Amino acid sequence: MAVLLGLRNRVSFVFLACIVFTVFLTTIGVGIAQTPGSPGDVTADLVLGEVDFTHNNGSGSAPNQIFFQNPQGVAVDDSTATRRVYVAIPDENRVLGWDDATALANGAKADLVIGQANFTTTSAGPFDASHLNSPNSVAVDSKGNLYVSDAGSSRVLEFNTPFAAGCTATSPCEGQAASRVFGQGSSGTSFTSVGCNTGGVSAVSLCTQAGLALDSSDNLYVADRDNFRVLMYQQPLAAAGGCTPNPDGTGCPGDVVAHLEWGQGDNVGNQFTMRESGSALDEFEATDAVVIDGNGTLWVADSAADRVLGFQNALTTFTATVVLGDGGPTGFTPLGSVTGVAVDSKNNLYVSAGGSQVLEFDQPTASTGGCAGAGTSPGCPGDAVADLVFGQGASGTNFSSEGCDTDTGENGTSSAVDLCALDASEIAVDSSDNLWIADNNNNRALEYFQPLASVNATPSPTATPTVTPTATATQSQAATPTATPTATATATSTPTLTATPTATPTTVPVKLTIGPKSLPFGTGTQVGKTSKPKTLTIKNASSKKTGMPVSITMEVSSSQVFTVTSQCDKVLKPGKKCKVKVTFRPPDTTPQTGTLTIVDDATGGPQVVQLSGTGAPPKQKK
Repeated sequence: MAVLLGLRNRVSFVFLACIVFTVFLTTIGVGIAQTPGSPGDVTADLVLGEVDFTHNNGSGSAPNQIFFQNPQGVAVDDSTATRRVYVAIPDENRVLGWDDATALANGAKADLVIGQANFTTTSAGPFDASHLNSPNSVAVDSKGNLYVSDAGSSRVLEFNTPFAAGCTATSPCEGQAASRVFGQGSSGTSFTSVGCNTGGVSAVSLCTQAGLALDSSDNLYVADRDNFRVLMYQQPLAAAGGCTPNPDGTGCPGDVVAHLEWGQGDNVGNQFTMRESGSALDEFEATDAVVIDGNGTLWVADSAADRVLGFQNALTTFTATVVLGDGGPTGFTPLGSVTGVAVDSKNNLYVSAGGSQVLEFDQPTASTGGCAGAGTSPGCPGDAVADLVFGQGASGTNFSSEGCDTDTGENGTSSAVDLCALDASEIAVDSSDNLWIADNNNNRALEYFQPLASVNATPSPTATPTVTPTATATQSQAATPTATPTATATATSTPTLTATPTATPTTVPVKLTIGPKSLPFGTGTQVGKTSKPKTLTIKNASSKKTGMPVSITMEVSSSQVFTVTSQCDKVLKPGKKCKVKVTFRPPDTTPQTGTLTIVDDATGGPQVVQLSGTGAPPKQKK
């Protein structure tokens, strides 16, 4: 009997010690690594905000470097080979950041906090450059600069390279100040000004904005939710100068004045003083999220209308050409309160569809030919039927279920195949096609390793859209032809939108020469490194006596692996020339292809230059 009591006491001590050790790990914030899942499934492989997939401690723990409550926005910084992750937490008035996504363990400590002076405070304000008020979305440009949608103050803040100071979990960065503000006038420095439509609805105002996105040329897109529109700011961090503001009030590179808008009708993209909502294809009832795919389609989530609108050839298109959800074609997959959209490198679309599910649509703007199941669930490329569902068990095909934590059967007990209440959550896809979800009511952010890998196991370029001039919708000062860039299979490619279309153009009969005709970067650039720039020369070769000037509006790279580092955006008189510089940053050793589209008003425009390159394996350390 004494032996049994001794054994029982010993077992009890071991059990208690295990509990104490687990609590200790949680308290000090040690990332508890678990065996990662496999690519090609709907099971999450990494969790931030919780120590594992089955606990939901965020709601009962004070905010710190690990735990957070009700995340809404998530973004990935692909400017480094190891990638960085940001999570926006509105209720805590802060954004957390992790420096190396490839080395994260479950429950990893954050390396950075923005909006608060430390990791334990969560109060809003004061209204300045260092504090946030309900941040609900984040986005990162190609240089690692961070944009935060500070919805409670109706402004967007930009933070220059937040990780430049060398932030780590043991020596974190805290309370960095913003460098620029959007939505509070044209100065970009009115950090103490807050409020919806300060000074009236205009190209420099915002009202409780939501989602953010950037394209491969670092143009910024803002889902201006309560103004029922989407705004584009043309390269807001570029060097100012050399651009004359348009008569319609649209902005220039290097300023905080919006350049284009979608949602206010008239198919012109410059109705900045209008504020009307509606259910037509050129209107929104709300704008919650925005993203652009490699074929040049702008996708906008409209939560109030339970739909996602797609604007193909978005350079000149301000009326939706594709509808997912309500109003879609026969057999469409119903969508709930849509708050998130994201695209991968092959133009597959992810939608945070309300309830507790994320839906994936295979290339919704592709041709439907050759797919036997078109119009049925799961769907096919080119239709409005979802092909995969996340958050409703491990099968990925349980489309009829949208409950919270369905796999475990109760809120508060989650798993790696569950989601809960995504009505206010965003999603993101990084350059390796990993999916990230802000799992709102489970108080966590999830990463899924290449969930479509089994569908597209071997990287290959997608179909190359034809680049053709459009003679009907261009800008008022310089004609802007429609250009659909080539999509590659390695990074989400995005066209650069240009000046506001307002009238039917007349192409200029000039002789434009471009050399060289292609820019091959060869095989000498290491994976994750940036090549030396290659130079392209554009010349107006028309006669100096009889020739006409030509307006060069913009150069558009179709893929993030090729970056335009120096633009030619000027009027070239006969005999004059300018130079464009492009760099190559290979993500892997797969051959990369793309195009550089030169948008101009010359006869036969736009002009297209082929881009190519193959990454070299990284040098092995001795």
